[in-house]
Amino acid sequence: MMTEVIQQKVRPRRSVGVERTSRGGFVAPLGAAIRDLGSAVDSSIRGRVAPALRRRRLKRLYSRVEASRRRPSPFSLSLAGSGGAAEAVADDPILGGIRAFSRYLFFLGTAFAAVFLVYSAVAGGAFLPLSGTDDFFLPQQGEIEDLLRSYVEPPSPEVLAGDMKSPDPLRFAALSLSSRSIGRGDTISGIARSAGLNLDTIVSLNKIEDVRRVPVGAALKIPNQNGILYTVRRGDSLSGISRTFNVGMNALADVNNLESATIHPGQELFIPGARMKPLELKKVLGELFIFPTLGRITSGFGPRNDPFTGVRRFHNGIDIAGPMGAPVNAAMAGKVVKIDFHPTYGRYVILSHPSGYQTWYAHLNKAETTQGATVAQGEMIGRMGNTGYSTGTHLHFSVFKNGSPVDPMTFLR
Repeated sequence: MMTEVIQQKVRPRRSVGVERTSRGGFVAPLGAAIRDLGSAVDSSIRGRVAPALRRRRLKRLYSRVEASRRRPSPFSLSLAGSGGAAEAVADDPILGGIRAFSRYLFFLGTAFAAVFLVYSAVAGGAFLPLSGTDDFFLPQQGEIEDLLRSYVEPPSPEVLAGDMKSPDPLRFAALSLSSRSIGRGDTISGIARSAGLNLDTIVSLNKIEDVRRVPVGAALKIPNQNGILYTVRRGDSLSGISRTFNVGMNALADVNNLESATIHPGQELFIPGARMKPLELKKVLGELFIFPTLGRITSGFGPRNDPFTGVRRFHNGIDIAGPMGAPVNAAMAGKVVKIDFHPTYGRYVILSHPSGYQTWYAHLNKAETTQGATVAQGEMIGRMGNTGYSTGTHLHFSVFKNGSPVDPMTFLR
């Protein structure tokens, strides 16, 4: 009874498998052809190598197969496992030949597919559609180029028109200078404007360090074109200067009347079209720093007598007296790097600025910013107070350059 049940469960699976294979159309003939070819290959190989051994093995194999067919045991399917099936496949010359030949066909098909894909990509042909419900095509070579072009913005008409303009003759004209004296009421910016030049051109060419200290009657050199004066340093080359300022070497040579590309340290070159750095120009104009608060300067920069002990000490900033709680503003745009309290300087704020500058605001009653914040020039960062070692309500203001104190009054207007 149990044997019949197991046979009913096993045999239909075999018949279903045969039915599915027969529906494949060309699968059954292809399987028969592969079996015949495998058998022929296997027979040829085995016939040449060991015909006697082959015959004995075939007899034993066939005898086992016939015996198993005469005495089918339903329990042998579950007890034999995959190991017995593997041994049968390994001993069967027909199945072994089929497996070897199928591996050969798989390798050959894979290699052919790879060559086909590479050739299609190089030749720019379309790929065959992949199996599935949706067809998938890679674009042709021309379509790829069109796709790339679609992500590149075409140049505007203004750019195209600018490319067709003739070069500015002043960019290659030799430098020529005229002179003008500063009259009463004249300003450097006004003189530059009347000459049609940038302010930094006049400042750089005349080596002005502070426009507020140029005396009346001083003679200014007025060039025929915009640019700045550059002093050659050790290690400089004409090609390096050309790259730094984005100016052609021919323009540099023509403007400065150079007969060769050889330059030497200390030599002064006029760089046509170049501009000063904004911080350098602000420093010359007296706009690099602004007064941090309103009030009266009660102590200056340099040596002084200590107000408590009378001992002469160095004062690294200026003191500005004012009312309690008066706004204290950033003298220069920068970043808040420190907010703390010191027994001598009380509550203080330190700002860091470009070009190695730092500013220090001490004796504050309250800080109105946070550490790590970025502040603009003139933005409130605290309120005036009397904290720490102090004789009255005031602000101690210091300017440091690369860690060394400098007189704030050289920058303040």
